[in-house]
Amino acid sequence: MINWLKRFNINERNNHEPYQIHASGHASGKELQEFIYQVKPKILILIHTLKPKLFRNVTGIVKIPEVYTSIQI
Repeated sequence: MINWLKRFNINERNNHEPYQIHASGHASGKELQEFIYQVKPKILILIHTLKPKLFRNVTGIVKIPEVYTSIQI
């Protein structure tokens, strides 16, 4: 891989060492936290996360929906 990075002059500043790139289309955890801090929502409803506990101290009220239930706001 490093040979390919050198061949195409990629990441020359770091001696062509590979680095992880996130390209799934989802925001990273850090990006989500920054977004939440900037928007300052009164209620945060978590729909698609594997680690909902990471969001408990991010904003005022955090709701985690149960399957086949509604959320009262």
